[in-house]
Amino acid sequence: MDPALLWWVPVAALAVAIGNFLLNGNFGRIAGLWKWAAPRRPEVVIGVVVREGKALLVERKPNEKSKLRWQFPAGQLTDSYPDLASRLKSEILAETGVVVTIAGEIGRRRHGGTKKLCVYYACTYVSGDAVNGDPGENIGVAWVDVKEVPAYVGSDLYSKVREWLKTHGN
Repeated sequence: MDPALLWWVPVAALAVAIGNFLLNGNFGRIAGLWKWAAPRRPEVVIGVVVREGKALLVERKPNEKSKLRWQFPAGQLTDSYPDLASRLKSEILAETGVVVTIAGEIGRRRHGGTKKLCVYYACTYVSGDAVNGDPGENIGVAWVDVKEVPAYVGSDLYSKVREWLKTHGN
């Protein structure tokens, strides 16, 4: 048989697989798969600020919903902040008192602890003293030696951020 006439075989196999999937009542699984596969706007924007070999970290208050303790300054994205960079700059200023510019994107990932889609930006320090500008959310703010960041952040430290810190943290 001519192989050109067999185009329908993979199409039929896919149709049978989808039919079986749907007939078995796995609609929730389809929705779950779509949630992870569909391209989405980031939910959290995170700033990696380094100054003189030290990274800016905030210490979050203990929270039952999240095990995060030390982290880079971050903000939830809302409709009132359609621009990721402006949201990040305003969040860093509000949380830490530090003014930054955005140098570029480091990477994106679904956070292992929060399951939120995050975008990480490299930020350049401009001015300001690190202070706890959000005592309702954070216990404190600190400039931490770049080599110590993995010990503070722990296993949730994004691999691309770890690599970025190795090359840009001095």
